[in-house]
Amino acid sequence: MSLPKFPIDPSTITRDDAINMILTSIAMEEIGLSHVINAEGEKLQYLLGTLDGVSGPTGVTIDQILQANDSVMALLEQAASNQQALSDKMQAALNSPTMVGPTGATGPQGPSGGPTGPTGTDGATGPQGPQGVAGADGTTGADGATGPTGVTGLDGVTGADGPTGPTGVTGLDGVTGADGATGPTGVTGLDGVTGADGPTGPTGVTGLDGATGADGPIGPTGVTGLDGATGADGATGPTGATGLDGATGADGATGPTGATGLDGATGADGVIGATGLDGPTGPTGVMPAPVYGNFVTTTTGVVYSGGTNDVGIVMATPTPAPSTPAGAFTVNGDGSITVEQAGTYFVTGHVDVTSTNTESYAVQVNGTGGNVSFYNEFSTPAGGGASSIGTVMTLNAGDVVSIGLTSPGPVTTANTAGGTGGPPVALTLLRVG
Repeated sequence: MSLPKFPIDPSTITRDDAINMILTSIAMEEIGLSHVINAEGEKLQYLLGTLDGVSGPTGVTIDQILQANDSVMALLEQAASNQQALSDKMQAALNSPTMVGPTGATGPQGPSGGPTGPTGTDGATGPQGPQGVAGADGTTGADGATGPTGVTGLDGVTGADGPTGPTGVTGLDGVTGADGATGPTGVTGLDGVTGADGPTGPTGVTGLDGATGADGPIGPTGVTGLDGATGADGATGPTGATGLDGATGADGATGPTGATGLDGATGADGVIGATGLDGPTGPTGVMPAPVYGNFVTTTTGVVYSGGTNDVGIVMATPTPAPSTPAGAFTVNGDGSITVEQAGTYFVTGHVDVTSTNTESYAVQVNGTGGNVSFYNEFSTPAGGGASSIGTVMTLNAGDVVSIGLTSPGPVTTANTAGGTGGPPVALTLLRVG
């Protein structure tokens, strides 16, 4: 039979060529498998005495026929497993991109957009990251002596707030120095630019508490006079001794809410957590029951003619080999085959003819399909010969599949290869998905 030929020089193979060669290798393997399956069918025909031109053995028992049938079923189960692997291989090749070029140069930056839109609402707070390992506690230093409490100075006039300087880069934490002595409180000046934090001085020694004086007698309450005019604020007198704590007054009214400050800069991203453990492996899928059918004609000398590229003349395959399961296919009166179970099928077609000119054939569905030449069309050379094709088709229940002559012809069925060439016309269907 005619088979594809691969290039001799691998350096001339493009990515498209490589993908086409992978698909071709799958088709070649399927053609070989179809011959093996056909041989298994002829083995059963030989035992049953129905193989054309060959007399079967005598005295064959039912047990021997069942043993041969079990052998054929075992091979078909292995073939079905191989079909799944070939289907995955074919899908990977068909899904591979074929037009992969180099990365183009970066284009110019587009114009800036319009004015900045209003600030959106804060997003939801993300989940808290895991707590880091706590560091070791440092050694606690000895408490310094408590110094005497200084005299509280007068409160100075509060100056206006100075402008806030830009936030500096956060430096590494320095070593905490010894506490410095607390100086006297000066007049509060204007708020300056916030400088770097100075070292904290040591805490002074706490002085002894003075004795609390006795409370004087409370005089009688006089008549409440009229409210006088509010006098000018007198000079602030010296701070008197601290009296006893008075009763807590009622809470004052809540002041208005201040304006919302600008959003602070976004903090650095937290450390990415460790990758989680792999989930459990899912259950193994169930392989569908195999559906297989092989249909042939063993008659030579049949003449076909008048085909076109769109509608081929049906080349009959009326004789079925054993099918799995029974009733999966129906042989029609014109020798075409009706598929009774929907699915994705690997379909092979084979012809062996004599002819004057180069002739074309196709695996066609419902009488059409030969016009997709790269997918399901094949040919024989001038003078005739054997030729085959393998193709994947999605078929519905009720679709009619046949091998059609898609050229004018005429062609005559023959066995040009002798006893090893197979039947003149053969059609094989194997469901793979």
